[in-house]
Amino acid sequence: LAMSMAARAPADVAILAAVGCGAWLLARVVRHLLSPRDPTTDRYLQEARALDATDDLAGFRAEFSIPQASPLYFCGHSLGLMPRRAAALVREELEHWATLGERGHFEGPRWLSYHTKVRESLAALVGAKPLEVVAMNSLTVNLHLLMASFYRPKGSRTRIVIEAHAFPSDRYAVHSWAEHYGLDPAATVVELAPREGADALDTDDVVAWLDREG
Repeated sequence: LAMSMAARAPADVAILAAVGCGAWLLARVVRHLLSPRDPTTDRYLQEARALDATDDLAGFRAEFSIPQASPLYFCGHSLGLMPRRAAALVREELEHWATLGERGHFEGPRWLSYHTKVRESLAALVGAKPLEVVAMNSLTVNLHLLMASFYRPKGSRTRIVIEAHAFPSDRYAVHSWAEHYGLDPAATVVELAPREGADALDTDDVVAWLDREG
């Protein structure tokens, strides 16, 4: 279903939509952070609204459903805002499933070749050649495939480094590969956490750990 939606909404449109929403959210943050008692508040608010009014991407805000309880929505990694057209596209695919069944792989939507419909957009998004990218599986499944292909623990080089508090299924995946080779996950899987007070890992910290322990 997600690939069907991606095929109809090229990556460049998705990027523009994200940028547009980000600009709108930034303007809202400015308004909320400034104290009402600050005499410059009105000026900043007017400037923000003026920027919104002239922003070519402002119209993309209307393409998404924004929860009333969360007018400032910054969560894009776990679950971003729902595109308003998503529900109709999902219903359309369900109808294809109901009327075509297995034949939908080769007729109508042709699910079997969905990955080819988004190849060009994905390549442009990640800066690769079309023949170098493919849309497939889920993150955890791909992680299993990565470990199956490249994880070959030998001697003292057996550890797997991941971010602390990673998605549960991803943690289970790497733990299972340590167990597959008869290793203790508690000693093999290293979870690196952000610095105190930080929300995300710093690349320099990861590199420093690898230089020190790798």
